[in-house]
Amino acid sequence: MKAAYRKLNESFRPTCVYHLGAGAGFFSEYNMMLLAMLYCLTRRIRFTLYSADANFAFRKGWTDYFEPFCPETSARHHHYLNHRATGSWRTVWKRARQGNAFSLMAGKLKRYVLNAAALCFKLREGSRYYTQDIWQPMLGMKADGHYSIPELGIDGNLAEALRQLTRLTWRFNEETEREVRPLIRQAALPDNYAGCQIRGGDKYTEFDLVDPAVYIRALEKRGNVRDVFVLTDDYRIFRQLQKDCPAYAWHTLCLPSEHGYYHRDFTRNSRTALHRQLIRLLASMEVLCHASFFIGTRTSNPSVFLYMYHPHRCVDADGRKDLLTRSTLGVGNNDGRPT
Repeated sequence: MKAAYRKLNESFRPTCVYHLGAGAGFFSEYNMMLLAMLYCLTRRIRFTLYSADANFAFRKGWTDYFEPFCPETSARHHHYLNHRATGSWRTVWKRARQGNAFSLMAGKLKRYVLNAAALCFKLREGSRYYTQDIWQPMLGMKADGHYSIPELGIDGNLAEALRQLTRLTWRFNEETEREVRPLIRQAALPDNYAGCQIRGGDKYTEFDLVDPAVYIRALEKRGNVRDVFVLTDDYRIFRQLQKDCPAYAWHTLCLPSEHGYYHRDFTRNSRTALHRQLIRLLASMEVLCHASFFIGTRTSNPSVFLYMYHPHRCVDADGRKDLLTRSTLGVGNNDGRPT
């Protein structure tokens, strides 16, 4: 599929340079990248990646962990001029309502200067679009729309189309494989096991956290497994599960020192620490990809990824029939915030 994607992608003349890792968590960034790829495919736009400054980068960005799948650029101006369009108009309107004329004028002037600079670089490098140019249009893609790209075997709704793109992009490079495999063995899981994700940390600022008891009830409805792998950012949740439900053998790669994921704190870590954390996350996701079934929630991007990757193995813990909805990916959000 990679060869077919490259051939098709390279046949398009208009080019978009997409900035990956600009500010959100890894799976929010990854899921939105898939949406951008699909948008570009449907509009016959060549997709190029910029991730040299990604908040998860160790040395190079995307290829620190995954195989390349499209052209990439490391041109530094993308750090300043290529960005998500995250709520900028809302910010301007808020300032206007507050009567802060100076801030409003300064914001408009800054935007004008940056847009002019971006246009100059686009002309010089032959690009037509940066991330901010496709952000709102790609958020308008319909979840129940029909997407047909025969060259890539895409023929279905949004979830089905994005699923094909996970197959294309979710491919560890050799170095990542070497680092991930010992951690997977460390999880010490049998052939038949369940998986779940229980998020703590800063997720409560976006959604009400799902009670762990909900996951236990979902497990009890499926009595064919006794081993459960837990993706969590808070070791206290893991300990509570062991205490409340000793009938199951609980497994995790979360460290006892971890008491919740806070994105701002995560991005302040050293590159080496960031790399170690992401490797453990990738190892955990690989474990979950091979679970007999997975219990997730539509409010968390790792769960959304797993629904795209293995939809028939997923059970929704928060009462929704479909983990992948317009709101899950930020599709239709007025300000384009990732969930």
